[in-house]
Amino acid sequence: MRDTVQAAVSQATFSLIAERMRKTMGIKLVGDPVKSVERLAVKYLLQEHEKAGVLRTLIKDGDLTGFGLVNAVTGYAQEVDLYDRSTELEAIGGRLLDQGAKEWSELAEAA
Repeated sequence: MRDTVQAAVSQATFSLIAERMRKTMGIKLVGDPVKSVERLAVKYLLQEHEKAGVLRTLIKDGDLTGFGLVNAVTGYAQEVDLYDRSTELEAIGGRLLDQGAKEWSELAEAA
C-alpha cells in the first residue's frame, strides 16, 4: 500500500511540475531579453557576474521564452563553484515556475 501511495504522489507531483514548465513555454520574451534578465537580477538579488552568466546562457541556448529563462538560471547554476549559491540559483529557477501571469508579464515585456 505504501509503495502505491508513494508512486501516486510522485506521479501527481511530477505532473504538476510538468504542467508549470509547459506554461512557461508559451511565455515569449517579447521585450528586450537583456532588460528581462536585469529585472530578474533585481527581483532575485543576483550579483553582476550572475546576471551576466544567466544572460550568456539565455543567449547561448536561444530559447527566448519563460522556459528558456528558467533554464538559463538553472543552467548557469551548474557553472557556479559555490555549492550553496548554486543551490540558491536552482531554487530561484523553481520560484520562477511558480510566478503568476503578472510577474511573468513584467519579465517578458521588459523594455
